[in-house]
Amino acid sequence: MSTPESNVSPSAGLVDALNDVVLAVAGVSELYPPKSTLHTAADQVIAFVRSTDAPPVRTVAVEELDGGLKVIARVGVDAGYGAPGVVASVASAIRGFVASRINSDVPCVASVQAVSIQ
Repeated sequence: MSTPESNVSPSAGLVDALNDVVLAVAGVSELYPPKSTLHTAADQVIAFVRSTDAPPVRTVAVEELDGGLKVIARVGVDAGYGAPGVVASVASAIRGFVASRINSDVPCVASVQAVSIQ
């Protein structure tokens, strides 16, 4: 991956790996699209009409942010766990993954939202 001096660009492999990191956190029961359901459905329809690949539905979003990364994750939380603790654990897991697998000097903002308790 790129160094902090260069632009860090999110790849499909990075997104897939981060999806796995989020889903591996104890208490995470589901990974939801980073956008609203309506927006996600619209993306899927547009891709179908254009005969192009639709963006993945269950995924984190990774954006470049000031030479680093912003990772957005919307999760469902198992009812046996406390949502605030799960959200904090997901954010920590994301930051830890970026520090250990990309570069510890790459700034990483983890934006995690619990959207359901199941």
